[in-house]
Amino acid sequence: MKTKLLILVLLLMSGVIYAQDNTENRVTKTEKASQTEMQYLATENLIDSNAFVLNADFLSNRYGYRRIAEPSLNFIKVDSLQVIIQTGNSFGIGYNGVGGLTVSGRITHWNVDKDVFHKTFMIRMSISSPLGFYDIFMSVNASGQAIATVSGMRGREVIFEGRLGHLHELQTFEGSTI
Repeated sequence: MKTKLLILVLLLMSGVIYAQDNTENRVTKTEKASQTEMQYLATENLIDSNAFVLNADFLSNRYGYRRIAEPSLNFIKVDSLQVIIQTGNSFGIGYNGVGGLTVSGRITHWNVDKDVFHKTFMIRMSISSPLGFYDIFMSVNASGQAIATVSGMRGREVIFEGRLGHLHELQTFEGSTI
């Protein structure tokens, strides 16, 4: 008799605990949705300002080779109509003095598609520089994580993976432009 009573009490308590957990999950989901919405609006304002930097944590090519990158040396900087694309490393000497290449150019085409349902942005821009023409396709999520594919006239691609930030908040070290 005692064991039946004990089992009944335990079942009732587990139902109460489950109900509490379920309510907490609902609150957490609404908080998460509002936080995502705030991040989406902040990222939208950043992109609309045309003054941002994508600092790359990883660089890769179209063949799947991926390497860890120094964010202050590997970036895409957009400032109004000017763009600077730079690759580099902290241990080599390259064309730009920081182990890579720095290209400065002017935006000739700019298009931003906003997906409100998925909270993402697709940015397409074309760049005219002294080294030729470049196309940049950038995919950005609500929190500012971005993947940018830079392709040139010769069919080469470099993929930058990192975080989008304000132009004056993120630290970048520019090498010599060609």
